[in-house]
Amino acid sequence: EKMRSVTSGQYKAYVNELKVKYPNLPEFKTVDPADFMSQRRNIPPEVAVISYLVTEQEMSVFVVMKDTIFIKDIPIDRLLMQQKIKTFYSMQARSSRSARDARGGKMTGGTVNPEGKENKNQLASELYDLLIGPLIKDIGDKKLVAIVPSGFLCFVPFDALMYKDADGSSHYFGEQKQLFYVNKISTI
Repeated sequence: EKMRSVTSGQYKAYVNELKVKYPNLPEFKTVDPADFMSQRRNIPPEVAVISYLVTEQEMSVFVVMKDTIFIKDIPIDRLLMQQKIKTFYSMQARSSRSARDARGGKMTGGTVNPEGKENKNQLASELYDLLIGPLIKDIGDKKLVAIVPSGFLCFVPFDALMYKDADGSSHYFGEQKQLFYVNKISTI
């Protein structure tokens, strides 16, 4: 499925249609079409803003830049995605704690489980492919990326998501782009 560029009117109509279809979705607190339209012109030219709206079977991704809005609908299994995020978050927290303990002079005993690292890297790649991969070309040369996470996506450390380049080397998304997080587009 391809990202589609939309006009302001199409964007407002699309989000309003989603609000009617999913009236109790808490994510609508961060996806406000009027706010996006009024604040869009304030986005610096080097910034892309990514916002996600997750339903049970679909994730709508909004990429907003100063002069362009892209929307992409991606079929998902919400429960499976939540489980992957929960597992990845837990793995990140454990590895961060181990690194802190080693820096602080505490030895937690044992060695790093290579299978655990492999699983963490696999999850990092799967989440990148789902959350970033479908829209990376549309972000293009933007150096700064603002993530507007909502719901369980607030637990995704986007900078730790991984992708492979043409020669098979793995890289973190945080090495590719400078990331920052905002609650609403108006805080940029």
